[in-house]
Amino acid sequence: TGIAQLITAPIAIWLDRRYGARLLTVIGFLMFAIGLAMSGFETPALDYDEMFWPQIVRGSFVALCILPATRFALGLLPLSRVSDASGLYNLSRNLGGAIGIALIDTILFTRGPEFASRLTELMGTAPEEAARLMAVPMEDLPDPDDAMGLVGFMDVIQEASLTMAINEAWLMLSGITFLALALLLVMGPIRVPEGHPILNARAKM
Repeated sequence: TGIAQLITAPIAIWLDRRYGARLLTVIGFLMFAIGLAMSGFETPALDYDEMFWPQIVRGSFVALCILPATRFALGLLPLSRVSDASGLYNLSRNLGGAIGIALIDTILFTRGPEFASRLTELMGTAPEEAARLMAVPMEDLPDPDDAMGLVGFMDVIQEASLTMAINEAWLMLSGITFLALALLLVMGPIRVPEGHPILNARAKM
């Protein structure tokens, strides 16, 4: 992700200087949301190849979620208001990050045990589905009525349930990003303060 971001950052800066903030932010949010959703269907058997492209997509477009959005928020304000607006913008961004982390933690610590119980039930009612979710051969599943066998298999169940909770967190983040994209699309035109050097036609893009 970091390598992709490093490579594409100069391109994002070049685009930010030439195209409207709304258009670039829409592209950035859309592709970042897709990159998040690409990680929402993982299994414990996931390896490097499956994890590669989602990280490339997220890293390539994250700059378009930051640079144009910052210009969108601050770039058209009178210079006398930029200082106060910047403080409020940073506060909102940090608060949003804290809320996002709290939501992720909530999903991981509450949904994980629920998924573990669901997997244990599936081992008896739908062993094929349970084996698929846990990425193990069906013949390796213990008998649900064998308490000792379940204890020995608990590490596999916990790994799979945590993976399912992480998938849900990825999809939640993707949904929030799509929501932000929808809000961005319904926003009205950017109002350029009188005498501002940025052209009105560019601001309305």
